[in-house]
Amino acid sequence: INAEYGVVSTQSTGFMDKDPDDIEKDYVTRIVLKLSATQWESVPEGKKQEMLRKELWFDANREAYLEERADAERAAKMNSAKYKQQKRMARKEKVPENFND
Repeated sequence: INAEYGVVSTQSTGFMDKDPDDIEKDYVTRIVLKLSATQWESVPEGKKQEMLRKELWFDANREAYLEERADAERAAKMNSAKYKQQKRMARKEKVPENFND
């Protein structure tokens, strides 16, 4: 972790090889969620505890969470009206390959 630049390294630096304290857990969770310190402070305590229970400071848990989040974003996009409109427009403008035959 590079606190100065807000970067979380996925390579083992020995930092998380030991049991992290609560401040480190808070920091890593906040960085994984891509929240500023101010934004993290405004998150309700229940939501913070839920995220901390996911133990995002471990690589495997972080990867699983990010994949889960990406799937949820994809599902939300697929159900959005704007996406559906774009798909309809693309279908409408599509010309069959054998159109000139």
